[in-house]
Amino acid sequence: MTWKFPLKAPSIKNLRKKINRVTNPLPLIKELAERMIFSSPEELNTFQQLFMDFWNLSPRDEFQGKSPQEVDSQGLEEQIDLKGIKIKDVPLVKDLETLVNYFRENQVKVSLKNKWIPFKHLKLIEENFISSDKDSFNLFGFGKEESRGEESAKRYIYFIDLLSRAAKFIYIDKKGYIQVNVPHFQKFTRKSYGEKVFDLLLTWIENLEWKRLQRRDFEAIYAEDFQKMFTDILYLFHKYRVNEKIEVEEIVDQLYGPEIDKTESPVEVMGHLMIMIEIVLLTYLKWLGIIKAQKEILIPYLYRRL
Repeated sequence: MTWKFPLKAPSIKNLRKKINRVTNPLPLIKELAERMIFSSPEELNTFQQLFMDFWNLSPRDEFQGKSPQEVDSQGLEEQIDLKGIKIKDVPLVKDLETLVNYFRENQVKVSLKNKWIPFKHLKLIEENFISSDKDSFNLFGFGKEESRGEESAKRYIYFIDLLSRAAKFIYIDKKGYIQVNVPHFQKFTRKSYGEKVFDLLLTWIENLEWKRLQRRDFEAIYAEDFQKMFTDILYLFHKYRVNEKIEVEEIVDQLYGPEIDKTESPVEVMGHLMIMIEIVLLTYLKWLGIIKAQKEILIPYLYRRL
């Protein structure tokens, strides 16, 4: 890793000053990376990780002289009352328990290729869901999805299904039947509702491949990218206060601004990326209780735990 001639590496003092003047590390990483020569992708990744470590340890005026790491540590130490989260706040958890309990009472065999749940069972399960976000099975054109057994077309229950598998509440046996890990699931059900929500949020972040949630290949590509850069996205969210409206265009601009400006149709590209953010990221943050669906604003409880 070397600097392009005739450029020189900035001093630590000047780099700290520059870090203190900006609130998003991504443009600064790109600026520095463009001035350097990397012998391999691995070397670039090492540089990015080192820079983020330096960023997180650098004091900032916006935090009264504290570093982002010190601020985050204090935030995690705050006692958030997860018991304050109720079913009406995040009905997804109750719906997940409904799905798992259905498999305790019914023998269900998944499709051979995609491991999808048959539609006749999806309908019966969703009849007992309480969320207003549950899927509709009465839309025009539904017959084609049903004939193909395309569970992924029903985004809400498909998310709950994959989340249940990622959390290891259910699994597919060698004969293709869905089985319930009863002791593990019972341990989960004994927790407070808020603790359940937080556990599922971490499962989504850490153990579930986001690309699997998407029906279309191009959506899966964005989902995979967003999951890789989730730490950066979360950093952008940290600038918002609870109950403040999230500006999706601003987030896209922070993540992709320089690349968008280089395209032939920046307005169209911006609009496309905003739609992708909504489909593959914000939708799930709403279902998991991080964002209010009506206003797209951060809500308390879980957000402060991240």
